[in-house]
Amino acid sequence: MCASRNIWLTIGKKNYSVETTLDPGAVERIESLVAAACDSPAKGIEQEELLMLTCLQLAYSLDKAASALEGLLKKVE
Repeated sequence: MCASRNIWLTIGKKNYSVETTLDPGAVERIESLVAAACDSPAKGIEQEELLMLTCLQLAYSLDKAASALEGLLKKVE
């Protein structure tokens, strides 16, 4: 892990300052996941709604990955 530092993370229409100890590669992967989760929001959508939809998309992606891993574990067992 790297020393704690501030980074800027763009979610939707705004930039957020975040303190993190993650290495640059991990930060890039997170930025990519967030960007994909809030790909192209509908015109006129408010930032708060965009944050909620992004959160739901990330939760869905996590659930889908967990289900796939469970299926693989069952096959291995």
